Amino acid sequence: MKKLLSAVLTVGLLATGVVAYAAPSITEPENERDIEVEIHLGGFDPTTDGETPSNPDMWISVELPTSILIFSDGTATPAHSEFTAVDHTIRNFSARGVRVEVVDFGIDTITGNIAPITLLTINGADNGAETLSQELITGGAVTTIPENAELMTLPASRDGAAYYESGTFNFTGTINETMLGVTATQTDAELTLRLRPMNTETPSVPYETTPVAP
Repeated sequence: MKKLLSAVLTVGLLATGVVAYAAPSITEPENERDIEVEIHLGGFDPTTDGETPSNPDMWISVELPTSILIFSDGTATPAHSEFTAVDHTIRNFSARGVRVEVVDFGIDTITGNIAPITLLTINGADNGAETLSQELITGGAVTTIPENAELMTLPASRDGAAYYESGTFNFTGTINETMLGVTATQTDAELTLRLRPMNTETPSVPYETTPVAP
């Protein structure tokens, strides 16, 4: 089975050899000055605040679910006429805020049978407040997702893994139970999310990023 959730992440290398110059500060008779030097070994740490790297996507340090099960509710009235809502958590360990956007929801056309699904939506929540309710399937057909459909925006972590910020999302919707028949079915799908670090200079706007295939 395909994995049911994938994240589109952009990655890059931290530029080196960048030198910043300040205005002259040495005046006679002083002829010595101490200059602070930072030496970083082991690569860029996205959980620690500091200067933004040349590729701001290096800030991304997020935990996502690796698979998701969406299933009908056998206790509904009538049975299997709606989906069971199960919350899934996204955690942000980065020292920058991260916006999570819904990019695509694809159905495996070989195994897919979504005709009985009258409505399937993905619902995001940040700090308990709903942030997005985006239709994925309507009337047995996949819905076109608008550009930059924000699922949630997670604030910057306060202390990496020790005090991370998190949000939840789930799936809800309705099913035409009379079309299901007596045999249980399975349809493989893939949800694509995009992660975008937020710009501290303009906190409500993420850095511009170029998604690449995972």
